[in-house]
Amino acid sequence: MTVRVARVLPNVTGLDKSFDYLIPEEVAPKVQVGTMVRVELHGRRIGGWVTKMLADVEAAVSPEALKPIAKVTGHGPDAALLDLADWAAVRWQLGVRGPSSLRRHRSGRSLCCLLNVGRCRR
Repeated sequence: MTVRVARVLPNVTGLDKSFDYLIPEEVAPKVQVGTMVRVELHGRRIGGWVTKMLADVEAAVSPEALKPIAKVTGHGPDAALLDLADWAAVRWQLGVRGPSSLRRHRSGRSLCCLLNVGRCRR
């Protein structure tokens, strides 16, 4: 079972859906759950987080139809933190899932700032 597909949660306000992207051979060693990447979405290159690694057969569409990850930009939250964010969204009935959706807290600070990981933006 070859892992060549990554499920990416785009860092776009109001979009709480993940998309599948092909992992190019040159960036494959760097890509894991929590990796921050740049991907193409509707003609724009945007940032996002890898939330799941998939085998070719698990992708929503055939791997030939997937767009590749454009660039690896860094390491974001690890798998345990993503699971915590997912659990918190369900626990407190936020109706959202993942780090993109939990970006802002009532205090105006980002989730990464509150958990003291990643870049802190106000």
